[in-house]
Amino acid sequence: MENEEFRLGKDFVIPANDADGKPMPFDLRKLNPGRVSDEAYRTARESVVRTCHDVYIDTQIGSKRGLLLVVRDAEPAKGALWPIGGAMRRGMETEESLRYLARGECGLDLHNLVELGGSRVFCAKNPFAGSEFGSDEWGQNFYAIGQGKIDLDNLHKEPLHKEPRIVTSNEFFSGLQKELHPYVQKYMKRAFDVMLKHFS
Repeated sequence: MENEEFRLGKDFVIPANDADGKPMPFDLRKLNPGRVSDEAYRTARESVVRTCHDVYIDTQIGSKRGLLLVVRDAEPAKGALWPIGGAMRRGMETEESLRYLARGECGLDLHNLVELGGSRVFCAKNPFAGSEFGSDEWGQNFYAIGQGKIDLDNLHKEPLHKEPRIVTSNEFFSGLQKELHPYVQKYMKRAFDVMLKHFS
């Protein structure tokens, strides 16, 4: 699968590269408005489909190598085992955004990213107490090799993740798979397929 990105400049030129493969002159930083107010963020979460990316990180703790899952400490999916990930950042290309997010959320640098596909995710809850609206999200998924020391959640004032867990392929296929959310099941299986075929 190819994660292709296009840019529409002032003259609406696509794709992102010209005939010689050189990037078109368009500054992505102009797409990032900086921090928005809590009220504006809540309105956006309750009004539009949020575009996210999640990554199954091939790493190890001690001598145990596998894919990293964490326990989510925020809605939606609070208390569930989940991969590192979250909303794509405006003004960053997809892989750059994912690298930024992973570094902030778990301290690992990502290498050898492989796209696994994406799915729409409908959730009954969202992060806001008392809200009558759930979450409606698109999740793009990746496999990656992580390098560095796991250090959860420097990116948020209130940690979104806790309890890092390395899951081996044997654990996953021997029973844990059935305990995970179907969204996680689907892409973790694809991540193990990539890991065992190309990086074992």
